[in-house]
Amino acid sequence: MMGDVVTAAGMLLALLCILTAAWAASRFLGRRFGTPSSGRSLKVLEQLPLGAGRSLLVVQYHDTTYLLGSSQSEIRLLDKIKAEEESSDE
Repeated sequence: MMGDVVTAAGMLLALLCILTAAWAASRFLGRRFGTPSSGRSLKVLEQLPLGAGRSLLVVQYHDTTYLLGSSQSEIRLLDKIKAEEESSDE
């Protein structure tokens, strides 16, 4: 009877340790490899799904905005606009 209680308590403690380690690892990895912070220079401004694994993306990198076409097999540059060109178009 007492052996069953010790075994159950040991299993519960082991489960608690595993869950705590998994939580800590996810927090660490989420901070390290998660979404980029606002201080980064690469930003996805818009994404438009077109269906069947295809989408259009508007991506900004420093002072240049890129229009990208994405499919399951490739990402293709469709257009590139420098910041000076954007301001003169308006």
